[in-house]
Amino acid sequence: MKAGVILPPHGSLLNGSSENFFTKPESEQAQEVFKQLFKHYEKNANRVKKLNRSLHITFALNAHLCQQAESMLKSQWTRNNYAYPSLSELIRKGLQAYQNGEIEINLVERDKHTPKREITVRFSLNPNLLNFYYSLPEGQGTAIIEESLRVYLERLGAS
Repeated sequence: MKAGVILPPHGSLLNGSSENFFTKPESEQAQEVFKQLFKHYEKNANRVKKLNRSLHITFALNAHLCQQAESMLKSQWTRNNYAYPSLSELIRKGLQAYQNGEIEINLVERDKHTPKREITVRFSLNPNLLNFYYSLPEGQGTAIIEESLRVYLERLGAS
């Protein structure tokens, strides 16, 4: 069958090209629907590619906050408490607590002049958390990571 042929009641045959959809004139309504779908796909294609490409993300986080978290970790480790084996795990737990509604954060604009430190976090064991990260409002992911870590540390009594 040729691409663009309407198959009642389910729609059309697709071949991956917007130019080949709905070649019959009686399919104007369906054609408009698929045009909107293509616009949505093109708009979100970069986010989809990121999701398929990487299971780890590098953030430029507040250096003081990272130092505070690492101090808490070292303190826990000296007491043989390895609930959080790394800073990455602490960051994941903070984001997960935010995702699950266990903590509330107050987003404020990040200070662009505060010293930053690059931290890479792997999400390979928790793809749902990675999907949650990519669903965050564009441009606010790092701020949310930072604030969820800050609030999570307070919750653990490390502030």
